[in-house]
Amino acid sequence: MPIAFAGGPRQQTQADGAMKALAKRADFSLLPDALGADVRRAIQEGLRDGVLSPKAHGALEFFRRLVGESIQDIEGHPRGVLLQRFLREGPYEDRGRIPRALRAQRLKDDETAQAISFIHSFMINAFQGRLAEALAVLPCCRIIRNMQREGMLGADARAYFGESVLVGQSQRPGRYKGADLHVLAVHGSKAEFFGVGEI
Repeated sequence: MPIAFAGGPRQQTQADGAMKALAKRADFSLLPDALGADVRRAIQEGLRDGVLSPKAHGALEFFRRLVGESIQDIEGHPRGVLLQRFLREGPYEDRGRIPRALRAQRLKDDETAQAISFIHSFMINAFQGRLAEALAVLPCCRIIRNMQREGMLGADARAYFGESVLVGQSQRPGRYKGADLHVLAVHGSKAEFFGVGEI
């Protein structure tokens, strides 16, 4: 499995403008106080140890990227387009069949149900998943340090989270995010692979 370390900026998309406008207003106050403090501390330590990517100037910038990536995932999902129609147009506000003049401007009942289901099945998970990955930085790094002390891993092994490591896929060109966590020992342009983890 070919791997590469993420470095350059990712390709911009049409959704980036709206994503950036929403994400740049996000901060840790979106979360309950204790959770926000834990996420901030985990991100700070991950950035300090160089196990998180892309690089960021502080925990807040990295957190805003997490929010932005979640928004981008939502906007890019096929049902994300339906959700945007649900927010802009809404379902038919009366009972019975939608009048012909409004059919292109209102969601049908099954489309409304799909949009609401999407909120619970995907939107919430998209954000919670990224939060879980951020929170996992501290315990995973501690586990690796314990394994190193016990001689189960070499001293040069490190954890790499998120998009720090990109993998190639035989079905399509380019490199993409692989597992949530890679444990590697990097020696110049080569890496010794120890394991992966899903969070």
